[in-house]
This record gives sequence, structure tokens and C-alpha cells, in this order.
Amino acid sequence: MAIEPAQFKQNLINVVIFICGAATLIVEVTAIRLLSPYFGATLFNLSSIISVIMIALAIGYWLGGKFADQKPSPTLLYGIVLVSGTEVLLLNMLSIFLLPILGGKLDLMAGPLLASLMLFFLPTLFLGMVSPIAIRIQTKGINTVGETAGRVFFFGTAGSVVGSLGAGFIFIPHFPVSKIIAGTGIVLVAVGLAGISRSLKTKALRKIGVLMLILGVLSGTVKPVRTEPDTLVEEDSMYQHIKIIKTQFQGGEGLLLMLDKTFAGARYLDSDELPFPYTRYHELYVLANKQAKRFLYLGGGTYVIPKKLLAERKDELEVVAVEIDPRLPELARLYFSLTDDPRLKLVTADARKFLSGNLGCYDMIFVDVFSMDFALPPHLATAEFFKIIEKHLCQRGTIVMNIATSIENKVPSFGLSIVKTFRHVFPNGEVIATRPTELSGLQNMLLWGVKDKTWKFDAANPEIRNSKTTEIRDIAWHRVDLSRFDLAPHKIFTDDYAPVEFFAAKMTKQLRK
Repeated sequence: MAIEPAQFKQNLINVVIFICGAATLIVEVTAIRLLSPYFGATLFNLSSIISVIMIALAIGYWLGGKFADQKPSPTLLYGIVLVSGTEVLLLNMLSIFLLPILGGKLDLMAGPLLASLMLFFLPTLFLGMVSPIAIRIQTKGINTVGETAGRVFFFGTAGSVVGSLGAGFIFIPHFPVSKIIAGTGIVLVAVGLAGISRSLKTKALRKIGVLMLILGVLSGTVKPVRTEPDTLVEEDSMYQHIKIIKTQFQGGEGLLLMLDKTFAGARYLDSDELPFPYTRYHELYVLANKQAKRFLYLGGGTYVIPKKLLAERKDELEVVAVEIDPRLPELARLYFSLTDDPRLKLVTADARKFLSGNLGCYDMIFVDVFSMDFALPPHLATAEFFKIIEKHLCQRGTIVMNIATSIENKVPSFGLSIVKTFRHVFPNGEVIATRPTELSGLQNMLLWGVKDKTWKFDAANPEIRNSKTTEIRDIAWHRVDLSRFDLAPHKIFTDDYAPVEFFAAKMTKQLRK
């Protein structure tokens, strides 16, 4: 049976609504990845993007309704789709030049909000205008308004679901963000042009089509200007923006790994020494159990710390390194000299999820994980997490956790809250500062504790004097005297309350002053 022209037109509009719904969520999901290299994968990032897109949609619904009542027509509908596609293509090009500027000048709270307004507001506003126009065009009478509106919302929402899942599970893991946004813009432009061409068959329209095609190609191929001439790798993984840079640091030439905005690891090109002082404290386990055999590293990064352990100890060990991003082990093999070792097991998993499904105990657990700049992932900074760590330590097992903070008697204080949280589970917990004379300044500090509640730090421990590592020999000097600080007014972080990103944003803002 042949489809009636009116039915065909309705089905076509339903497809357009579906595509626009998908495009809206593709823009929203990729927006998170677009901003992350400049402002981190933070709660402020997510809140800003969602808020701006919701405001834009609300205004778009209102404006779309006004336009629909004044001059409802398929030409208006497809014209709006065409404009939305053009805006998506423009946002892709604009982001390349705008984000490096905003990222260098704005903090982690104001930056994402302003960037979202400048990049995502207009494309989403025009996409929001589509639904009310579609409802008006398809409404045959007052008795069918509800059915028509319901159908439009159904196809728009269905498209949004497909767009959200497609962006997260298919597009971002396999394609650059710039290509995803460019492809979305091209599809919208093509739909808009195809719809308009049904009623406006002119040479001007063909010229517009050629211009839009050129804009789409440029949008997907223009690359950001490299500020680092020796960038060896720059790509998006399933979880973050990855960059490997050849540079001078810590007194020598080496390779530096950056994840979004976070310095995540490094190695010297001409030496096996660990570049960053905090990494050398992985040897703290010897002060509680020199014969430790089972090691767990949460946060693989460059894998230089477990690699160093395996190089120094030739005996039988069981070393597990857990990293959430499956791309990092591949890059570590290519750039950071990670090699196969029967004693080393690489696991791809979230740190806490790995522990929750693991029944074994370890003699040492080293935690080195960050979600952005100075922020720990919130679920890895709570009393509940430290209790899980304690459960997986053997009796003389040691926990060492890298954090970026300052410590001073101010309320509130991230440093004192995380220390209080840690000592809530490990009463014998210590804090080691990489710069002990500058406790009020942001630096790497180590939370250090032992499961055995009878264990206490002993400066006369012969392992300290006999250590080949300067940081261990000088441990007494780097040890923070916690009796100088009042922990009472500070809150313990829990799964229900862990505002670590708020504190990280404040620390970043202070550094910029």
C-alpha cells in the first residue's frame, strides 16, 4: 500500500526531530571532552555544560514557539536545522582558538561556565527551536495537539538517548572529538539543505551547500596551534585527553605525560632515576616490612614506579598495577620503557572497583590517582575507601598515597580534612612533605600508614640509615609534625560528602594570583 504524501511528510519530520535530539546530546557529551584539557574533568565542567545547554534549550523552545505561531512551514523548520548545523561547525573551529586562551586565564569554576556560554549556547538554542515548530506544522486541529506533541517529544527523546549512548560508547572511543562535532554539524547542514531544497530550488541554495560542505571539512581538519614544539603524542582516549611532551625538567631531558591538565608521570631519557621526589617514597614499606612480596599500585600512569621496584629487586614478587585507561599501558610501552615481566600484572579497572572485587591482601599499596589538577577522584578520598584499603593490607602492610595539597591551620582545609579522614582509619598515619619548610604552599605530600595499629614511626629504625634513597634517609626531616595542627574543626570525607573538586578549584585560583 502506497504511503500518502502527508504521512510521508510527517515521517520525514519525525526523522528530523530524532536527528536533532541526537545532535543535542552528542554536542553535550563531547562538550565535556572538549573542555577537559583546559579545565579538567570536574564537577564544575559538567554542571556548567548541563546548565548552559538547559538554558539554551529553554530559550529555544520559547523562541521556536513564537516563530511557529507567526509563520509555520517546513521551510522554517529546515532553515532552523541548517542554522543549527552551521553553529555546530563554527563552535568546532572557534573552540580551537578560544579554549587555549580561556584555559590560561580563567579558574576551574568560572572558566567552564564562560566557555560553555560562548561555545554551546547558540547551537543548542537553535536545536531547541525545532520541536515547537515541528509540533505546529504537524498539528491538524485542537483535538490532535496532545498526540502531536507526544510524538515529537518521543522522537526527540529517543534521538537524545541514541546520541548520548552513541557519543559515549562508540564515537568518542574511536574518533577525535573534532571529527565527531564536525560530523554532527555536517549531518544537520545536509538535513537542512535537503529539506529547504524541496521548496527552494535555486542556484543560491547550491552555493550555500558548497560553502557549508567546505566549512564542514575545515571544521574537522583544522588543528589547534601547538604550544609545545616537542609534543610526541596528543589524543583523546576513552577517559581523558592524553599528551606526551619531550621537555627539560628536574635537571634533565625527559618525557612528560599529561592527562587533561594533570602532570601524570615522567621519565628521564638518559637515566632510570625517578624524576619526581614523591615517587621515591614508594620504598617506605621497608620501615614496616622489609620482606614485602605483594605490591599493589593504584594508578599506572607511566608505570615508572613499579618498573623501578622490579629493577631493584630480583626476588620473587607479585606486583599488580591498576589503571582505568586502557590506552596508557600501550603508550607506556612505546614511550616509558615498560616491558613485560612475569612478576608484573597489568589490570584495566577503576581502583576502588578493583579492590571491591578482590579478596587478596598486599604488603604495600601505593595510590597515585588524580582526576584533574590537584583533585583526587572523590570516591578515592573518603573514609570508606581507606577502610577498603585497610581490608586489603596484610598485617604489616603499608599504605602510601600521593596527594597535592598544603597544610595550614585554616578552616576549611583540604589538607587537614584528608589527613583527618586518613587517620580515622589509620590512627598511626603520618604525613610526608616533599618541601617540609613550605607546608603552606601547594606540594606533593604522602599519606603513610600501616595496618598494624601497634606500629609507630621510629627515627632510629636502621632501615632509614641504611637506605640508598635520600628521601628515606631524610624521612625524619620530611615528616610533618601533626601535633601542630588542630584537626577537630575539620570534616571527615565520606562517600556522602567529599567536595574535593571545590578545594582543588580554590587551590588553582590561589596559584593564578
